[in-house]
Amino acid sequence: MRKTLDYLCWAFVSITMVVIILTIISTYQYVYISYFNNYYMLEVSLAITMLLWSLKFFIWTKLPKRKIYSSVCFIIALAAIFFRISGVF
Repeated sequence: MRKTLDYLCWAFVSITMVVIILTIISTYQYVYISYFNNYYMLEVSLAITMLLWSLKFFIWTKLPKRKIYSSVCFIIALAAIFFRISGVF
């Protein structure tokens, strides 16, 4: 379970980095990519990544401040979801 979550977290970090690069390229109109022309994909990938890291930090028992790190990641994910639902771009 732990290894799977670890690999999943790092996979979504990689996906989020690619989404950031594609969003910047599309926003500055170097290349037009319809899905990355706004911040929708960035907000969604950031929210998923932060939720996974929140879960990872919460179950990681060797970390002394695991509840703080988990809470911060969860708050970032909630903020990304809130901005996506409210339509702030």
